[in-house]
Amino acid sequence: MMNGYLDNFAGQNVTVTGLGSQYMTLGYNILVYFNSDSAGTQGFSATDNTLHTDTRFGNQAGGAGTNYPLAGPNGFIGSTQTASNTTFGANYVILSGFTGSSFTLTGVNGAIGDGRARINGFQIFSVDPIPAPEPSSFVLLSMGALALVARRRAKGRLVQAGV
Repeated sequence: MMNGYLDNFAGQNVTVTGLGSQYMTLGYNILVYFNSDSAGTQGFSATDNTLHTDTRFGNQAGGAGTNYPLAGPNGFIGSTQTASNTTFGANYVILSGFTGSSFTLTGVNGAIGDGRARINGFQIFSVDPIPAPEPSSFVLLSMGALALVARRRAKGRLVQAGV
């Protein structure tokens, strides 16, 4: 995915339609990946059909092939920067807070270096609710709490007995 890109994507649009109810109920984020042949800040914006808009920027510090892999997990570092002149080094931006059944993704020029928005790809993922603890984790926590209560009671008996 990080080989090749759409050049001069600023002002260009990609529209995605027909997202399922899971995306609309839980909400979703969009990760937009970039890795071009020149340094500069790049931006991307999305607007869903509920009129929620988010725009974020990331900076590619070097030229061809220098934006992947980066030092982050699996070579990726995400940006949530809102300034078009950010120097935060990243190879994807995180657009968040969407609930519509469709959205339009647009490239936005940055204010540093080459600055042309160049998209490698994007990913849509639903926002999961806070997971409940697994039953085994809950049992372990309960056992630990019971052990502390038992220890405290035993210590209290020892103090009462004058030991």
